[in-house]
Amino acid sequence: MADVAYAIHLEPAFTGGYFVTCRDLPELLVAGDGTEDTVRRASEALDLLLTILIDEDVAPPLPTPLRTAEVWIQPSEPVRRQLRYYFSSPR
Repeated sequence: MADVAYAIHLEPAFTGGYFVTCRDLPELLVAGDGTEDTVRRASEALDLLLTILIDEDVAPPLPTPLRTAEVWIQPSEPVRRQLRYYFSSPR
């Protein structure tokens, strides 16, 4: 399996900054001050969420294709290694 990345959507927040959602992982909800800060927070939250799913032996969803107005974020390398193993192992 190629490297894993999930599509996120950054939406300007009414109070300033940005809000992130992820179609594949609806539990991933993050807000930040600017785009860089928000993407960094989303990456950290993605790592945490995927690690929890793997630790609880809950199948993480396979990423779906990128849509308009979305950007890719990748989990950290240690989490990507776990996902490659998890996705390649028969369940």
